[in-house]
Amino acid sequence: MSTPTIAKSLSIDRAEQNKSLPWDEVIDELLRIRILKDDWDGEGSPAPEPCIVDGAIAFAQYFVATGISPPHRAHAGVNGTIYFEWYLPQGYREVEVLAPDRAESRSILAGVESNETIHIG
Repeated sequence: MSTPTIAKSLSIDRAEQNKSLPWDEVIDELLRIRILKDDWDGEGSPAPEPCIVDGAIAFAQYFVATGISPPHRAHAGVNGTIYFEWYLPQGYREVEVLAPDRAESRSILAGVESNETIHIG
């Protein structure tokens, strides 16, 4: 995996870290997402494929290994993807897992929007 700039922007202070989910709870949530069925939200949204969930778990493991603070939220997207979200004092960051080995990072930090593609493998 290339070293994404995400690591630099996701170091958060202790007060914010206390509001984040512990990584084990994030993994538990991903495992719950893995058993969703289509129309899980009552609006016809497709469930994330198991390989997408496995990819999200691999990204979570990478984030843990590189010291990235846990997200404030992890959830299924309405288009069959998975999101990690961080609400930071300087703005917002999300990572959307699109494929088992690919995610897109979007942020609005200090009023500046940026995008980055992250690959595993």
